[in-house]
Amino acid sequence: MLDTLQKLCSRLSTDPLTAGAVASSIGKVEEDGGDSEPITVQPNDPAFSSATVVRKWETDEPVNVKLDLSDKTPVHVKDLVKEFGSYAEVPRIAGRGSPQVAFEWDRAGQPYTCTIFAAVEPGSHGVENGTVTSVTVRRDIRLD
Repeated sequence: MLDTLQKLCSRLSTDPLTAGAVASSIGKVEEDGGDSEPITVQPNDPAFSSATVVRKWETDEPVNVKLDLSDKTPVHVKDLVKEFGSYAEVPRIAGRGSPQVAFEWDRAGQPYTCTIFAAVEPGSHGVENGTVTSVTVRRDIRLD
């Protein structure tokens, strides 16, 4: 699972890149509506039950990838911390929705960076020892 996220961030940090290429690198494309529609993928990694590649409006560039975790192998926030370093808690509007944490992924010389957002089911000590329920990897343009 962690290796899949590393590879996905590495792929998303390159340019040029199409949503179709990202989808194919994740697994088997199940549905592709074309144009600005998302692509549904059955991931090769059994840690994930499904994936959705979202396109930038009116282009074939990927914006983000949402990955739903399977019930087979629980992943904890501490596992992501070991792999990606420290996180920031994402503010919730009016306390709604699942808590989320965000990890920054940045490799020098690449035109894009990634932000990994993990939705968390809090543990006894909050998100710190919580279980990850889904992951969204966002492709961010490098600003420096």
